[in-house]
Amino acid sequence: MQSSRENTYIRAYVLLILIIVGAAGFYGYKMWTDYDFLKQGFSKNEAAAEALKTLETDEQSTYEEKKPEFKDFTDMVNKNIIAIFPSDEQYTTLTKKMDDIEAQLSTPSNPIEISNITFQKPVKIEGYSLLPLRMTVKSSQPNFLKFLKLIESSGSVDSELRLMDIPSIRLNFEDIISPEGKDNKVLDFTVQLNAYFQ
Repeated sequence: MQSSRENTYIRAYVLLILIIVGAAGFYGYKMWTDYDFLKQGFSKNEAAAEALKTLETDEQSTYEEKKPEFKDFTDMVNKNIIAIFPSDEQYTTLTKKMDDIEAQLSTPSNPIEISNITFQKPVKIEGYSLLPLRMTVKSSQPNFLKFLKLIESSGSVDSELRLMDIPSIRLNFEDIISPEGKDNKVLDFTVQLNAYFQ
């Protein structure tokens, strides 16, 4: 009996050792697969990090290449903003701009004459100010429309023309004879303008 008992103990120990070895083997296999998975993930992360570093370098070099263009563009926009929304009244600059508009639009067959520019007292409004002014304009109809279009587009960053609006226009028609001997309608109008500033 004792030998049968010893055989039973031996079998139990062998079975227990097999269970422990099997559990250890399963645990080792499980740990190995987890390790392998993490190792592969780490490799992929390293590759992704390297790709991001390359992308960062490319983006940085592109930024450095474009930086002068951005600066030039920013400087141009800032210059235009100062031109269209100046920090003070700038009477002289505004008068010169009206002379420039007259020179730009006037031709012998299509005249425009801007005169009698009268500045009124600036008006402060919350966040900005405006400078009311009145002027007399004698013009052909096409130039009158071009003048209105210029004032309408004022304040655009592209136009570099100071922000203005026209609260009122008074028109008088008179007939004149052009140098070519043809009858032209010249519009004689008084324009009330508001020029905006900071």
